[in-house]
Amino acid sequence: PIEVGDFFFIEAGTLHAICKGTLLLEIKQSTDISYRFYDYERVEKGKKRPLQLRKAIANVTIPDEEIHREIIDAAFQVQVLEVHQPITIPNRHHGTFFVVIEGNLTIHNESASFGAFGFVTASDEDIVLEGNGKLVLIHLVS
Repeated sequence: PIEVGDFFFIEAGTLHAICKGTLLLEIKQSTDISYRFYDYERVEKGKKRPLQLRKAIANVTIPDEEIHREIIDAAFQVQVLEVHQPITIPNRHHGTFFVVIEGNLTIHNESASFGAFGFVTASDEDIVLEGNGKLVLIHLVS
C-alpha cells in the first residue's frame, strides 16, 4: 500500500508494479533494459507490447522484501522542499532538475505550478525560489 508523499528507491532487479490510479514521479538513470512479466494488456503501435519472461526471471532479485526509503545511488540526490518564503539554494555542478508537486512557485523569475518540470543548468548562480508550494529537486551528482 502507498500513501501520498511516499518515497521508494527501487533497485535494479526488483520486481515492482504501479497500481491503477497512481500518480508518481519516477526518477531513473537512462537504460534500454526493461523486462516485463506482465503489461496490463497495453498496446503499442496496434500490438500488445512483448513480455520478456525468461530474461525477467533471470534478472529479478528474489526475495526482496525490504522497502527502501532512501537513495542509495551516487548518480543523483533527491530533495523535497516546501517553500513559503523566498529561499535561495546553491546550484550544483551538474545542474538541477525540478518538479513542482504542490502550489505555485517562481523559480528564477519563471512561474511554475503543479506538474511543472524543468532544469536549471549548471552554473555558479544560486537557485531562487519564491511563492507557496512544494517541489522535488533532483541534483545530478556524477
